[in-house]
Amino acid sequence: MENLCDKGKIVSHVEVQKEIKDGGVKDQIAWGKKYKNIFQKYDLPAEGKIIQDIGSLGADFVRFLEQGKQKSTHADPWLVAQAKINNLILITEESPKKSSIPIVCNNVGVKSINLLGLMKEESWIY
Repeated sequence: MENLCDKGKIVSHVEVQKEIKDGGVKDQIAWGKKYKNIFQKYDLPAEGKIIQDIGSLGADFVRFLEQGKQKSTHADPWLVAQAKINNLILITEESPKKSSIPIVCNNVGVKSINLLGLMKEESWIY
């Protein structure tokens, strides 16, 4: 994973960096500092449009957008938008259920995989 981060093959969004700073555990915070170069800045016009499109898909998708209202940050919609705009694969361990990243990705045309899927994509052998 670290090698993929170093090579720029794994990227994330500054909203994830904010979530880590705001509520991460010590190890996550240290990792976020070490790999701060992977966190990409906003592409507000394009990402905002994708996030609006997600909200227009119906109630479950509005719930997806509202999940983080109690928190100062909510990176999930930004990650989906980033992946859509940049034709990226989104890596998540969320189960495909209502208001989850995999379901939203599927509905907006973004491929999502879990860590095992990443291992297969990268042809890792153990």
